[in-house]
Amino acid sequence: MIMLVVLSFDQYYKFINKKYILNLIYGLIFISLILFFRPILIAFILLSIGIGYLIYKRKTISAKIVFILIALLFVLVAPTIFIIINRYLAGGFEFLVASRASQGMVIGSVPFTYAVNILAQAIGPLPTLLHDTNLLITIYAPGLIYRVLIAFPFWLGVIYIYKTKKYKIYPLLLFVLIEMFALALVMEGLELRKAMPHIPFVFIIAFWFLDQYDNKQIVFKRPKRFKQLFKVSLFLLALLIFYWNFR
Repeated sequence: MIMLVVLSFDQYYKFINKKYILNLIYGLIFISLILFFRPILIAFILLSIGIGYLIYKRKTISAKIVFILIALLFVLVAPTIFIIINRYLAGGFEFLVASRASQGMVIGSVPFTYAVNILAQAIGPLPTLLHDTNLLITIYAPGLIYRVLIAFPFWLGVIYIYKTKKYKIYPLLLFVLIEMFALALVMEGLELRKAMPHIPFVFIIAFWFLDQYDNKQIVFKRPKRFKQLFKVSLFLLALLIFYWNFR
C-alpha cells in the first residue's frame, strides 16, 4: 500500500517534469490499485495533487480545466465519499467518541485525547522500545525514533515550503497534512499502521529543509540561536520518547 502511494506521487512528478502521457497512465494505475487497500487514500492523493496543481498553475487555462474536472468528479463520487467518512466517524461524533471509549482509546477527557492525537501526528507516532506481546511494534521502534527526531526540521520544512512558495512540493505537503488531520480527527493518531502512508513524505520534507539549509538556500538571521534551538528540540523529543516508554 505504501509502495503504491509513493509510486503514485513518483509518476505524477515524472509527468509534470517530462510530460510523458505514459507516466500519467502509470500513476492512475497505481492510484487505482490502492482501492484494494484503503480507498480513502485515493481521495487524499487526488485532493492533494489537485489543490497543489491549482496553486502551481492557478493562472493558466489548464488549471481552470482541472478545477472543473475536480468539481465534477467530487459531485459524482460525493455519495461514496460521505459513506466512507461516515464509516470512519462511526456514524457521528458522539458515536465516534463512544466507539473509541469502548476500545480504550479515550485517554482521560475527549479534549485531552485530541491533544494527544494531534501531538502524536505532529511528531510521531511515538516509538515503543519494548512490548510484552507484539514484537512487530518493537521492530518499528528505530525508524519511529528517527521520525520523531526529525519532527523539528519537518515543520520548518513545512513553513519554508509555504514561505518560499515551492509549489511543486505542495502535493506532498498537502497529503501529509490532510492525513495527519484525518487521523487526529478520528482519534487514530497513535496508530502507526494508519500513519505509515504519509511517513515517507515526512522524511522527504525534513531532508529537503536540511538540504536547503546546508546549501545556504535558507539562511537564518541568528544562526547560533537556531542551532541551539535545534539541539534543545532534539533533547526534548528524546525526553518525550523516554517518558512514553517508561510512563
